[in-house]
Amino acid sequence: MCYMGHRRFLPVDDKFCCSKKAFNREIEMRPPPILRCGIDLLDQMEALEVTFGKHPITLQRKKKDRG
Repeated sequence: MCYMGHRRFLPVDDKFCCSKKAFNREIEMRPPPILRCGIDLLDQMEALEVTFGKHPITLQRKKKDRG
């Protein structure tokens, strides 16, 4: 079992990075994602707007389907 795209976390000189046959017939050349610190993540979360409950359009569709 393997997870596609997870070879990018391996070191660049690892034998599995260039192994086409064992995976999806592609060489993984992407660098690993940038590690972010907690402060950066909190800054991103502050901009997130969350509204609890169901979306009004969904409620309208259900009422329309019922009656």
